[in-house]
Amino acid sequence: MKWNTRAMQTELNEEGIIIVHPMPDFKGPETLEIAKENLDSLKKEARDKLKGALFHLPPYYVNAEATIYYGKNSPQVPVALVGNTFIKVMVGKFLLSLMTSKRPIKIFNDEESALEWLRKKIKEVDISKSA
Repeated sequence: MKWNTRAMQTELNEEGIIIVHPMPDFKGPETLEIAKENLDSLKKEARDKLKGALFHLPPYYVNAEATIYYGKNSPQVPVALVGNTFIKVMVGKFLLSLMTSKRPIKIFNDEESALEWLRKKIKEVDISKSA
């Protein structure tokens, strides 16, 4: 299943993983309004199917209000972030070191490594739910 918002292109695969890419024509900044639109679409489209999320880091600024909103309102599933440049990965790692999260979250250089990690984390969550 695929859908778009003003700022993101999203695909929910058969494994229950959403893969999110920034919209090529959206130049930012990502505001609280955009963050609400993105999460509302996620909740509407993915509902109970969501098991994990992979987000490609955008090339534009995401403001503090939007970042806080995502942190407080995102579904509690494992999250993999993918940065396509050294700077994005380094800034992402720094920001993650400042955060506290109840969900597993990690940053990667490539989508394949991120998906592999997400699959492992989803299995761990599924095992703990069945125990």
